[in-house]
Amino acid sequence: MKPYADLQPRGQIARLRQLGQAALTHYDLPPARLTPLSHQEATIFRVDTVTGDRFTLRIYNPAFFNRARSCRRCCGLMRWGVRRV
Repeated sequence: MKPYADLQPRGQIARLRQLGQAALTHYDLPPARLTPLSHQEATIFRVDTVTGDRFTLRIYNPAFFNRARSCRRCCGLMRWGVRRV
């Protein structure tokens, strides 16, 4: 498997979509379609469930986080999790 940093943006989004689909299995949601909205320091997907509910899923790009950022800051950002649109 090619390293994430070596992928073109389209490949990065595809990889993150797979990660997002896997992450959503840990929530009480019906099957969903992920549509990319933004791909910069975070990739944001619109999540459309088969029941018509809409959410956003934000996945932060690991390249934007380095040792200078504390674990506390990263955890705070991850609390965004899945939000209803």
